[in-house]
Amino acid sequence: MFDSNKDNIIEVHTGELKTGSGKSILKTTAIGSCIAVAVIFLKAETEGILTHIMFPGKSFKKQKDFRYAEDAFDRITKIISKLKVDKDNIRLFLIGGGNVLEKPDDTICELNIKSVKKIIKENNLPETASVLGGSVRRSVIINLKKAEVYYSEAGGENRLLWSLNHNERRNGR
Repeated sequence: MFDSNKDNIIEVHTGELKTGSGKSILKTTAIGSCIAVAVIFLKAETEGILTHIMFPGKSFKKQKDFRYAEDAFDRITKIISKLKVDKDNIRLFLIGGGNVLEKPDDTICELNIKSVKKIIKENNLPETASVLGGSVRRSVIINLKKAEVYYSEAGGENRLLWSLNHNERRNGR
């Protein structure tokens, strides 16, 4: 999947949003009720974003807080605009939103899923694939060198969610 000696592994912790390109590997773990949003931009050199969102809606603070869905997506849409990426060249993935504590009254996971899906629809962003709900913890890895997205459940083996080579062909690239 990747060579930890040669590739630049960028850890994304809860409430963070990080970008990468080229040989970068973006990685986040311990996704319970949170939602990991993975974005790949298909350009001459593949670029991407990974954020680990904890809460629905918007932060009450003046400064952006990427723990909140609206704040994270505000930044994502600004990056898309700055890079001038056509929406046909955006691949967006959602992973998480699980009720890992298995409490019947735990609604944060569903609120997170609804909030993120609403924001995606409002911004007319393409949702390529998702692994949402359930009751297991997940992890996400974006391999930008290979344009691949992996996820794992409950500390298990990494599974391929999407790959440019397996799911589609890059026109002229």
